[in-house]
Amino acid sequence: MPTPACHTGCPRGGYRAAVPIRIILCLLLALTACTSGSSGQPRSTGGSTTPSPLAAAAATSPVAAATPSAAAAPLVVAVGDSRGGLALYAVAPGGHDAVLLRRLEGPAKKVVTAVSLSGGGSPTACAVWREQPEDTGAPHELRCYGPGATEGRVVARDAGDAVGVRQDGRALAWTDNGGNENQTLLVADLAADAATVRTREKYAPGYPPGAPALESLTQLDWLGPRTLGATSEGQDDEGRGLCVVDLDHPRGHEGIGFGRCLHPASGSGYAHFEQAAALGAGVVVAVERDLACCSGSAHRAPGRAVRLRLSDGSVLGVFATPRPGRDVVDVSGGSRAVLYMTAVDYKKQLAVYVRWSGEVRGVPVTGLPTDALLVAAQP
Repeated sequence: MPTPACHTGCPRGGYRAAVPIRIILCLLLALTACTSGSSGQPRSTGGSTTPSPLAAAAATSPVAAATPSAAAAPLVVAVGDSRGGLALYAVAPGGHDAVLLRRLEGPAKKVVTAVSLSGGGSPTACAVWREQPEDTGAPHELRCYGPGATEGRVVARDAGDAVGVRQDGRALAWTDNGGNENQTLLVADLAADAATVRTREKYAPGYPPGAPALESLTQLDWLGPRTLGATSEGQDDEGRGLCVVDLDHPRGHEGIGFGRCLHPASGSGYAHFEQAAALGAGVVVAVERDLACCSGSAHRAPGRAVRLRLSDGSVLGVFATPRPGRDVVDVSGGSRAVLYMTAVDYKKQLAVYVRWSGEVRGVPVTGLPTDALLVAAQP
């Protein structure tokens, strides 16, 4: 696949110079610069499309709404750092200080390039690990960590940089590595740290083997029991952006890509929606940004977080704006709290903020490691 002129995206999945995989830069976490069980063999099996009993059960349970007991529990946050560490932190309800819960063990000489959490006080965590330095060409490894576990189980040894754990911890979605070729979206039932694959879908079905792929999925967020928010990126920053994927009918128009893709209004100064933190009732918080590499304007609109209606892509309001010279580059979390990150030039001087439900602005999260590469909150 041709290398794009430039590329930006979500710190949870890192940054890459070429589609479809991102390069995570080792960045310092600037918390003062922003606005108001054991490792084993892969457990993925088969490519059957037989309906999952777990998926059927989950279809009757709410995903976005927090229960009273969940609302009283701390918000769990996963943090990957430049030393190859992965740890879970807790932020008390309404607070902003992160306290270490436990460290998760990963493969030697690798760093986390993507991570996702389920809900609950002791969530399931799944993370993609890559070689450091990345130019070794070694495949990425997907590991899942059951509730309370510190050692993970290998789910896939050829993972891409997109992974999402459903809020109830009973389903998992990820992409294969794909390299410069046609990518595969996999969806599996998840029982603690063991995954059973139910569906496999190529990004472009019928695409010639070995042919370069111009787009791929770089972020996966669960929006409902059978719905994904998938961020699609492409050459020269011309990807489809945020797409809503109905897993019962995943194929989009023209048979390429997945789902129904949402775009900012013409003339708004923005080009893409990316990522999604589900608030409920068909509304998410998403990043809205311009063509980062190609606008050529010194007066471009800074990336921001907005409340987005999924049915028609309407922006219902601004959720967070950055200070001058910065952009909102990442969102995660859900109905009770949204974690968002800002940066300079999309990748420098990262800062992490939390905004709890009912609050009018976010506040800086303290207590996180200064060499954090990516930070993701549970839904």
